[in-house]
Amino acid sequence: MQNNVNHSQIAHVSASRTAIGVFCLDFLTIQEPYLIDGEPLNSCSKGKIYCPKSHKSLIVISNPELKAYTKFKTDHIIILELHLKNLILNISSVYFPPHDNIDDFLTYDFNRSFNIITGDFNCRSQTWGYNFEDHKGRKLIEFLTLNNLNICNIKEHGHTFISHCLNTGYPDLTIVSSALIDKVKQWGITDRHSFSDHRYIYFKLDLEFQPSTEFYLKTGYGSGKVLRGLKPHIEPLTLQLNSVNCLEDIDSSFVDFIDIFGFREGKSINHALWKLLDVIEDAMKTRTLRRSYFTRHPRRLGNLKYDLIRKELRKLYTKSSISETLEDILPNRKVAIQTSDGPAVWK
Repeated sequence: MQNNVNHSQIAHVSASRTAIGVFCLDFLTIQEPYLIDGEPLNSCSKGKIYCPKSHKSLIVISNPELKAYTKFKTDHIIILELHLKNLILNISSVYFPPHDNIDDFLTYDFNRSFNIITGDFNCRSQTWGYNFEDHKGRKLIEFLTLNNLNICNIKEHGHTFISHCLNTGYPDLTIVSSALIDKVKQWGITDRHSFSDHRYIYFKLDLEFQPSTEFYLKTGYGSGKVLRGLKPHIEPLTLQLNSVNCLEDIDSSFVDFIDIFGFREGKSINHALWKLLDVIEDAMKTRTLRRSYFTRHPRRLGNLKYDLIRKELRKLYTKSSISETLEDILPNRKVAIQTSDGPAVWK
């Protein structure tokens, strides 16, 4: 669920209790939260709050089994990374005031991850209900297209913003990666009173929200290049870690470390297998499956142990011929690589 509580204490409390106490949701995103002594109100002991230092938006993770990591944050945006059973999911909470530009959002690359983005963008476009498009709305539409993002809003459901001055609008958006659009089974606006001029937006995702215990980071660089790249950064990273005072500082150090060495998000074994099996199933449909696919793409399986692959394959529903083919190929895989001295065989 998402809601802009407009700095109202009762709206903030109501949103938390509705999402966590009434609907038992896994997470809640809030824009313009109510602050006490400069910190957002924690109105529910079951939820853990993540927010940028500006406190313009926040995310409450209410499911204790979900482990969240701060991946990116600016004054306007907070992005969390959740490691689930079959994928890594990014959840974002965004707030841009009416007269602020949205450049913070436009600089982030959403292409290489699965994303759920919620927030009050204060952008106008006919795509989500307005009768005209402003400059920010046009820039947002272009950015969403380039980053394979889809808007879930259904304008026929009505306005997301209704003020006491009879002004109405659609500033609150729910955005997901194209790969997840079919997983959004419900999107709507509740009739519950929100005590804010923004209405409650809810959505249901057909995902298995189970934490993954098999997560790792990997890099496209060789060990030599990583070590050479690490050396000049040891001192500043050490100083940064020594200055850690809170969890936010640790998250920030972790993000900096990943950015320096070009690490990519690791995937659980199940996730890698599902992606592999998707390719196989598509190939079977078009009758283009070849054993050489695996020898020509060794990196598809390069980070997984063969025994683990075979173990997980037996758990998955696949045609017996596919499983047998994989199990036959994996133990005896060879790759011929053309070099300046002629072909070299890698086993």
